[in-house]
Amino acid sequence: MSSRSSGNPGSVANAGAMTGFYRNPSPQAFMVSTINHVVFNGSCCAMPRYLRLLTPALAILLLAACSGDPANGPRDVNWEQETCQRCRMVLSDQNHAAQVRYFEAGQGVRISVFDDIGCALVWLEQQPWKQDPRTEIWVTDHRNGNWIDARKAVYVKDENSPMGYGLGAQSDPAPGSLDFVRAKWHILATEANYESHADHLKGRLQQQAAKRETESSEQVKEVNRE
Repeated sequence: MSSRSSGNPGSVANAGAMTGFYRNPSPQAFMVSTINHVVFNGSCCAMPRYLRLLTPALAILLLAACSGDPANGPRDVNWEQETCQRCRMVLSDQNHAAQVRYFEAGQGVRISVFDDIGCALVWLEQQPWKQDPRTEIWVTDHRNGNWIDARKAVYVKDENSPMGYGLGAQSDPAPGSLDFVRAKWHILATEANYESHADHLKGRLQQQAAKRETESSEQVKEVNRE
């Protein structure tokens, strides 16, 4: 063994980092191996001691920055664990999910996930910042689950959409498909029909409950008269 490797306490760490880099050539592994090489090898022996001590701390800060969500675009979703921001259903269908990346006053960048593009657009329509041009909307391609820009996607009829809005997104045009604006109109119209039907059903149930209460009251009076 050479005197350089036997006298350098960082040589083993450097070798391990480089081995990890070759097995898994990720940006983080590359960063660690490069910094270890600079700090512990003879190529930086002219570097002042305080800089050699500071460099690993800088590496930790850089790695922490790399480990968070990306500055833009979709983030990773914990399928079967996270829930839709609007309807609270568990995200399990990877071919119809959506994300909205937005800026909220006083809280910076936030990302909300949805089980259906319909839930995402109905929820977004209710937000005060819905016209903010920085807002990003992402949706998964209904054929392969890849994330695509919802505003650039086209939408086709899809009976398997989780919340019944009836649309699936895809990256390339298809006969009879809708662009984003028309897909949004379809979703909001569908939601209005749901609400109208729900209000009508609620009214019918209230009428039926009132009728049953009246009939019950009349029966009690008849019993008392007997």
